[in-house]
Amino acid sequence: MGLGKGYLATFKGQRVIFKTVSYGEDLKVKFVDYGEDYKVKASDYKSGNNIIKIKVVTYGEDVKLKRVSYSEDFQAYFD
Repeated sequence: MGLGKGYLATFKGQRVIFKTVSYGEDLKVKFVDYGEDYKVKASDYKSGNNIIKIKVVTYGEDVKLKRVSYSEDFQAYFD
């Protein structure tokens, strides 16, 4: 599918489900401590209608995410 980081902007203030895959991903994600595109708070509850397949990478990412405890752009359940 090849979604870009702008696609995640449509989920601000919502909950999504990130399904981690090895191939066939919608987005390549790199988790960073600074310089993030979006702040994401991990959710303990599998809720949300939007499932996004992600592949966690160390380089060549589509989007940079920072895990936070508060002031998040959106919440995500990591499956």
